[in-house]
Amino acid sequence: MPATVAAAVLRVQAAVAVARAAIVLVAPVARQARERPAAAVEVTAVVIAAAVAAAAAGAAAAEAAVVAAAVVAAAAAEAAVAEAAAVAAAAVEAAAEAAAAEAAAAVEAAAEAAAAVEAAAAEAAAAEAAAAEAAAVAAAAVAAVAAEAVAVAAAVVAAAAAAAAGAAAAVAVAATEASVAGSAAALAAALAEASAAATEARVVAATAVTVAMAEETGISNGLIPG
Repeated sequence: MPATVAAAVLRVQAAVAVARAAIVLVAPVARQARERPAAAVEVTAVVIAAAVAAAAAGAAAAEAAVVAAAVVAAAAAEAAVAEAAAVAAAAVEAAAEAAAAEAAAAVEAAAEAAAAVEAAAAEAAAAEAAAAEAAAVAAAAVAAVAAEAVAVAAAVVAAAAAAAAGAAAAVAVAATEASVAGSAAALAAALAEASAAATEARVVAATAVTVAMAEETGISNGLIPG
């Protein structure tokens, strides 16, 4: 559009110049024609030839100006296209670099997430193994304590049986002594002493069995540490 406007302006200027030249040429020729009517035809031919030559020169100048303006416009358009192509290429390259950076960041984040999941799985497996080991140790401790409690109870029962046997022997000895001495009071005292010893042995045996069972129950329930 600017090239077209410039060409039109140049054409108008050329037409004005041709008109001025024609006026300049026609004025003296007309004066001569008035003075010499016989030479009017020759003068007219000269004027027409001059006007045609001036018009041709103006048209050639206008055409050259139009061609020059078209060349300038084409060069400007080519430069604008090249600049737009360079800008578009730079924008595409920047977008590609940004997309590549985002893709690399996404891949790195995915790798970190996978590593975190793997670490969590390893920790869970280790915790499960530790829990299983602790359960096995606790079961072994409970079994050992239970066996020990049973052994203690058996020992207490055996001691109580031995105490009862001792008391019976004492009663027998006392009865023998009483029968030999013939004293009813001594026999009664011996019987009372034997009964008290047997009762004490029973109480001790029952207490030991109760304590052993309570310890076993407390360890099994986790109230008493193994």
